[in-house]
Amino acid sequence: MKTGLDRLESEIHRLIAKKSRIALLCNQASVNRKFEHIIDILLKNGVRPEYIFSPEHGLYGVFQDMINVVSQNKYRGIPVVSLYGKNFESLYPPDNILEKINYVIVDLPDIGTRFYTFAATMLLFMKKASGREIKFLICDRPNPIGGIKIEGNGVKEGFRSFVGITDVPVRHSLTIGEIARYFQYCEKLNTRIEIIEMKGYSRDKFYDDYFDFFIPPSPNMPSLNTALVYPMGCLFEGTNLSEGRGTTRPFE
Repeated sequence: MKTGLDRLESEIHRLIAKKSRIALLCNQASVNRKFEHIIDILLKNGVRPEYIFSPEHGLYGVFQDMINVVSQNKYRGIPVVSLYGKNFESLYPPDNILEKINYVIVDLPDIGTRFYTFAATMLLFMKKASGREIKFLICDRPNPIGGIKIEGNGVKEGFRSFVGITDVPVRHSLTIGEIARYFQYCEKLNTRIEIIEMKGYSRDKFYDDYFDFFIPPSPNMPSLNTALVYPMGCLFEGTNLSEGRGTTRPFE
């Protein structure tokens, strides 16, 4: 099976026009089968992003749940901009940066659960870029907990939030590329997107049918078992019970 990132690497010069001004939305789990990171893959192929955007937990995935990531740093000389700060406005990319770019490459390993915030970060980026001359290239990846089973409630109007950015069930069965298409349609966005689709993906398979490794995409998502129980286990956050964050077996 080839992920969207695998295909991006082999088709990069077809997908990205020369002299493009590129931003990248990714984190530490945005790697291929050889554990090469998307930033290094782009640089190796002569494509240098102008900016790197990071979701909740930061570019390196070290900040805990709901910890503001406000400081800027650089990766190989490229400015890193956090999209998870101290207020709701910080969840959107700044206007002055949007004026400087015409491509956004997205590679964010998702967990297949609505309140996992990486897809929401991508969707808010799409919404802010709507109507601008910016094209999104979204590297698709398998839904790690399967693409068939759907569980849980949706989100009613008036109850939208960063953990309920669009009306999908808790366990939605979609890939991050499919969520992007769904959101574009529902929100009637004037946003250009191209999904770099996977090859060999089967909806009835789980993450470990494709990979013999699991890179934690966030501090409390250490394994596929965690991802499997997360759609229910995270609901304990709405009570005075601990869901086990900070332990070696969170949500289990």
